[in-house]
Amino acid sequence: MKKKNIFLLLLLWIMFISGSFFVNLYFIYDNNNLIIKEASRSFFQEILTTQAWNASHGGIYVPVTHVVSPNEYLDDPKRDVVTTDSTHLTKVNPAFMTRQIAEIARKKNEVQYHITSLPPYSGT
Repeated sequence: MKKKNIFLLLLLWIMFISGSFFVNLYFIYDNNNLIIKEASRSFFQEILTTQAWNASHGGIYVPVTHVVSPNEYLDDPKRDVVTTDSTHLTKVNPAFMTRQIAEIARKKNEVQYHITSLPPYSGT
């Protein structure tokens, strides 16, 4: 009778510890998902803020290099300028700037993202 009680007590203890383990595991998993979602949202908002800053200035000028060449699709009479010290600059729009930042992030931080155009909202 005593061995049966000890065995039953041991079984209840193992069930309690196992239940506690799985409940804690669930909360850890749920919390990690919450942290990942919030970090992703913050990262996305930072990209949008950077694009908005670029757009608010009408684009930015960067030196022409083997990586950055003038955008043939950018219809702007001031797309290409030359400084007084003969540096050739070209205007970079927010989308191209974001692609270049994404390339740096991929190489430096192993973070990968890209711009995706969505169809306009139809309201239906």
